[in-house]
Formats: sequence, structure tokens, C-alpha cells
Amino acid sequence: MKRIWFKKILSLLLLLLIVVPQIGVSAGPSVSSSISSSRKVINPGESVRLSARARARDCKIGFFGVYGDGEGWLVYRNNVGGTSTSWSGPWHPPRRPGTYTAYVSVTGVDDKGRVVCSDKSLVSVRVNAPPSVSLIAEPEVVY
Repeated sequence: MKRIWFKKILSLLLLLLIVVPQIGVSAGPSVSSSISSSRKVINPGESVRLSARARARDCKIGFFGVYGDGEGWLVYRNNVGGTSTSWSGPWHPPRRPGTYTAYVSVTGVDDKGRVVCSDKSLVSVRVNAPPSVSLIAEPEVVY
């Protein structure tokens, strides 16, 4: 009999430890962003297609922008409003070999237009070195 009561009291305490801290707790406003590239490795002079999106929870999107190394702001939107937005378009990284970054930046605003949250996501693209030209002499043919 004592064992049954002990198990009931223990399970009730465990339940209280799990439930009570979550009462009245709100995660608050938040924004999330994502960006992707059609290719991760390109040759000099080629472009990639970027796709960026943002979502807001318990706030509205204030600013949404996509920036690419070598080109600057590809899209720059202020006072977006709403809870989601997206953009897709070309990006021309610099022609020099190396790794370049594009990112999406987003802010969430409250009803008075004050920034309450922000997020940033990155994607990298590597530009290969141009192929080297090698001069190979044709073999001499002896008859």
C-alpha cells in the first residue's frame, strides 16, 4: 500500500516539475531566414541562382535584404509587413578564384515599428581557378 502511494506522489511531483515552468511562458517574437544557392562551385564569370526566404512569428517583417559579395545588395526591402517574404534571382560573384558569401538579413518589428528581433543566414560559393592552358607539342611522326 505504501509503495502505491509513493509512486502516485512521485509521479505527481514529476508532472508538476514539467508543467508548472511552462505556464505563462511565451517564446516572444522571432524571425527566421534561409538562403540557398543553385550551385556551390562555379567557374570564373558564371552566375548562380539564389533563393532566400524569411518568416516572422508574433511580429511583422520590417527589413528584408539579400547581399552578395562583389555586387552589393541584390534586393533591399524596407517596411515589408506581413509574416513571410521571399526572393529568387541571379548573383554574379567576383571572377577571381576564392570563396564568396551571400547572405539574407531580416528584422522583425512590433506594431510601433520598433525592431524586436533579427536573423541572418549565409551561403558560400567557391569560384574555381581558371583552367591552365598547356602547350603540348604534337608528337613527331616518322615514316
